[in-house]
Amino acid sequence: MAEPAGGGWKGRLRRHVPTRDTIDVANGIAYDSAGDRIFVTMPYGKFTYVVQYQRIVQPTQTSVIDDVGYERLVLSACNPLYSAAQRIIVFARLKAVQPRGPARSQSA
Repeated sequence: MAEPAGGGWKGRLRRHVPTRDTIDVANGIAYDSAGDRIFVTMPYGKFTYVVQYQRIVQPTQTSVIDDVGYERLVLSACNPLYSAAQRIIVFARLKAVQPRGPARSQSA
């Protein structure tokens, strides 16, 4: 079972759209700016991340998901749109955790 944020768990949210006929919301990350907030809601909690910065990398550059000593979200999308040439990466640091459901009683 995956461990929620706050316990050293590394997760990945991924969405791939294979055709130009479909809008790929993941590519909206290109508009994320430092200081923007990203909300991730899971059955066990709501997580608030604050965008730190973004970077363009080669698809083979896996170091973008290396441990940095704190909880962070790493978002990735094709760059340019619908191309496998590069990836745009957005890094966001965990700011707040709001437990939900069964996790709420475990955090008390």
